[in-house]
Amino acid sequence: ARSGRFAPFSVRRALCGPLWGVNRRFQSVRGDDATDCCRRRAKPRQFPVRPAHSSRSSRRTGCAFHGRKTSSASFREAAVPMAAAQYGKLQYWDERYTKDPESFDWYQRYSGLKDTMDQFMKKEDSILMASCGSSRLTEDMYEDGFTNIVNIDASKVVIEQMTQRCEDKPALTWQVMNVMALEFPDESFDAVIAKATMDAILCGEGSTANVAKMCTEVSRVLKPSGVFFIVSYGVPDNRLNYLEQEDYGWQVTVHTIAKPTVSATAVPDTKDANSVHYIYVCEKNGPREDENQG
Repeated sequence: ARSGRFAPFSVRRALCGPLWGVNRRFQSVRGDDATDCCRRRAKPRQFPVRPAHSSRSSRRTGCAFHGRKTSSASFREAAVPMAAAQYGKLQYWDERYTKDPESFDWYQRYSGLKDTMDQFMKKEDSILMASCGSSRLTEDMYEDGFTNIVNIDASKVVIEQMTQRCEDKPALTWQVMNVMALEFPDESFDAVIAKATMDAILCGEGSTANVAKMCTEVSRVLKPSGVFFIVSYGVPDNRLNYLEQEDYGWQVTVHTIAKPTVSATAVPDTKDANSVHYIYVCEKNGPREDENQG
């Protein structure tokens, strides 16, 4: 039977902290179902976690959302109480959106991403929102002047919900599509945005190969000098191993933004993965020329 007792907060946060998101209805940051995996264990198993600081070429294993590394043995132990694997399954998302159709933003709202986006995207750009989910990101961007946004998600449930929710915004389009098998012609978009998408893929089976499929497809549909804008919980020491591949033809820069729970006046410690989210900007064929700079 499932235990009615909760694990200590420090343990829940250590195991599941990365899966926190922003709920638009309550305008707050919540743990959401990230703690569900700990409710099932009265005495959750603790496991050693090493800081992510070794060379990029070494093999990484560990919680995909957290971006930390563990030994193979400790990861096998950690995988039992952690519910992260569900985030890599389409069935989970269909059920989630059916039960909770409310807007939900992982990691950051548009207000937290806007300043960095403005450095790499223009309002007239053709943008692909990969694995859009029920986020308000597209709607907020639209209200700020971005009107050419194509939204895709593998979940038919959420695409139907978003189509209905945004029926008053006909310029926005919604399609059921897997980011690992895009159905668009080559060089179709100026920018592709993926917020928490990479992290979710890394929770599923065949994660390394699937991230490679996503990157290959995104590189294919990006125009020359296009930008792949990734928002992730994973630390650079882990994520750059997946992104810095010659075949993709892009250069990667890393940016950090304070988490919503961190004071707006505080200067985020970029060495502390608990206080920031990471933005990986992959610029195809090198940095994009800015026509507005002169």
